[in-house]
Amino acid sequence: MYNNKIDPNRGNQKGNKVMRKLILLFTLIAFACTPLVAMSATNAYGGFVMLQSRTVEGGETFTVEVTLSGSDANLTSMVVPIIIGSQYVSCTGVSFIGGLNAGTIDRTYSISADEVIIRYLASPDGATSTITETSGLIATLTLKVDNDAPDHIATLDAIALDLSFEANGQSFSRWNRLEFADESGTGAILPSFAPSVLNIKKSSTGIDDEIRGNLPKSFELSQNYPNPFNPSTNIAFALPTKSNVKLEIFNLLGQKVADLAQGQMEAGYHEVTWNANNTPSGVYFYRIITDEQSLTRKMMLLK
Repeated sequence: MYNNKIDPNRGNQKGNKVMRKLILLFTLIAFACTPLVAMSATNAYGGFVMLQSRTVEGGETFTVEVTLSGSDANLTSMVVPIIIGSQYVSCTGVSFIGGLNAGTIDRTYSISADEVIIRYLASPDGATSTITETSGLIATLTLKVDNDAPDHIATLDAIALDLSFEANGQSFSRWNRLEFADESGTGAILPSFAPSVLNIKKSSTGIDDEIRGNLPKSFELSQNYPNPFNPSTNIAFALPTKSNVKLEIFNLLGQKVADLAQGQMEAGYHEVTWNANNTPSGVYFYRIITDEQSLTRKMMLLK
């Protein structure tokens, strides 16, 4: 006699694998090449993607936040292609710290000449994940203005490029555009979009050192002290000019655990204390964002 006992978990495991493959397959189809008829329909969607607008000077390094609001779908993937509309502005990096809770969804980016592409794509090896948050930070761009940039207005806009083609007598649709997918797998999602407007000013000159006095000459974020710490630590930073400041703490998952400062601060040297008495041991990141740029450092809490 053979023992024909059935493992109840085996069916669930197979089902999960099939679901992961289906989500990954739809993602690859949605963002690659598909027959024109298959991609003609899009899902109705209330989400809105917005890029932060800024006023900057020549020579400045600054940040622009890419945010999502009003999402009414459980998203499984996102592609946000951005074109930089100025020859004097370049992107030097993309950060996902503090971004949307994406579970096992892979978050990547690429930078090529004047294009930046942000991607949240379903992982073929991870469990099925969706982005259920209705709003939040998608990513933060770090950009640099050339020193010789003249006064002008530029934009950071979403790319909408139709790359459709014909092969073997069949029309295929391929887009490079702002496009999401959800767990239904029934079509592409096209969110609304607001570009960033960059008001770029020529670099200021002739600042009098006597007027500046002992003000910092550059934006700085010091290493916290003590480090490692228990339960409190001090975080010091320097502002060369008056600026709006946001100082936040994140865990290794990118989840925000504390707001230490938010609002306008005068130029000078500042110090903030974080009391982590109710926070578990681990590695944490602290990030400061000003009108010009952002910096991030790592620290360790040991209890």
